[in-house]
Amino acid sequence: MIYGSIITAIVTGGFFSFLQFLIKRHDDEKNHVDERESLLEEALLAILHDKIYTAGQKFIKRGKISAEDLSNLDHLYEPYKALGGNSTCEKIMERVNELPIG
Repeated sequence: MIYGSIITAIVTGGFFSFLQFLIKRHDDEKNHVDERESLLEEALLAILHDKIYTAGQKFIKRGKISAEDLSNLDHLYEPYKALGGNSTCEKIMERVNELPIG
């Protein structure tokens, strides 16, 4: 009877240790995925910022913008803003929206 209790305790302890190991491994993988997702979001935000900034400056220097180019910039700016982009591109978009279309 005592041996049975000892064996049960060892098996149960081993089982819970293994279960704890699996949970920790899953949490570590999830943290790695979350970190990677955050870095990808930052990279996407940087690319959108660069595209909006570069194109916006070009149109501001030109002094006008076509309807197609304005639509394209709007398609870039909407996700940029939704991802938490800064006010630099917001100011550029305000200036671009004031340009005559032509």
